[in-house]
Amino acid sequence: MAKSNQKPTAKSTSPFFSQKLYQRMSDDLHLTGKADRTRNGYLREIRKLAEYCRRCPDEITEDQVRSRRS
Repeated sequence: MAKSNQKPTAKSTSPFFSQKLYQRMSDDLHLTGKADRTRNGYLREIRKLAEYCRRCPDEITEDQVRSRRS
C-alpha cells in the first residue's frame, strides 16, 4: 500500500487538546513518515493523556503523570 503525499487534516475532540496543537503534532508525525494508523494511534493516546491529566499535553510534566499513577 502506497503512502499518501497529501497532508492529513486532524481533528481534536478534547477540550484539553487544542486543535492547533493537535494539527501541529499530526503534521510533525506526517513529516517523519508515520503511517495514518500510527499517527492516529499516537494522537489518540496523547488525547487520552490530556483527558487523564485534565490539561493541555504541552503543559503536562513528568511529576504530574507520576503523581496520578498512585
